[in-house]
Amino acid sequence: MMNAIKKSIFRNNLSLYLRNQFNIKPVDTYYPNYVNASVSDFFYWNCQDEFNTKFMLTNIASHILPNIPQDDLVKLYIFDHKGKILKISDYLLKPYQTKEIIFSDFGYNNFGSFFVFHNFKDMGNLKDQGSYIAERGYVGYKRGNNIWNFMHGNYNACYLSNDNNIYSIISSSLFLQSYYPQVSFSDTANFKIILNNPTKKQFNINVKCYNNLNVLIDEQSKKIEAFNTEIFSFNNKLIDYVEIISKILFCRPIIYKQYKTYFDIFHG
Repeated sequence: MMNAIKKSIFRNNLSLYLRNQFNIKPVDTYYPNYVNASVSDFFYWNCQDEFNTKFMLTNIASHILPNIPQDDLVKLYIFDHKGKILKISDYLLKPYQTKEIIFSDFGYNNFGSFFVFHNFKDMGNLKDQGSYIAERGYVGYKRGNNIWNFMHGNYNACYLSNDNNIYSIISSSLFLQSYYPQVSFSDTANFKIILNNPTKKQFNINVKCYNNLNVLIDEQSKKIEAFNTEIFSFNNKLIDYVEIISKILFCRPIIYKQYKTYFDIFHG
């Protein structure tokens, strides 16, 4: 009983908000305020400069609740890099069905981010376990006729309410936070730091680049508006690691590295 009371007091969203604001055992995301919430990453897509993007849309009800065969109603929300909704599409997936969503088929020639929200008719015991549906699937990227390069979802970003409104569960603080991607950039001069903002707030982002002697050698700052996607591009062979400074508690970026004959893309 005492543990349940402590959990109710210290892990409700108001307590988490206060903890996050003042950096007292902060957490990176909040709980959805809706028991049937469907949570999604804010996935990055790119159809510029001969790039293409595809998403493997699958009936995740079949994987989460395999003993309850059912359809999965999916809503796809596509935003451009300026936060404008380009498309809202509904897909009905039969049990165990997977469908490829190819972004070039929509006629896009730019970049942005997108949400994928699922809806099950039968939630089984998910609610009893305090669980909710979350889409953290795989996005494929390729340039020209090369092979697809796949990247797993980055983080839980937003949920869709019962009235089809999108709400963020991303945590922020009153104080600046530093995030250091656990990767070296010494193997290429040409790379990009890709960040999007799945909230209705504006955030200032500062990306600092250091060499292997911890000397600052490059720096870029941008304001990221609501649902926008920003790309920080660098071309300097002396850069070894980067620091990302913002008030977002878990500002993990997508990293793009360009090599002579291929590219790599992953979250940092």
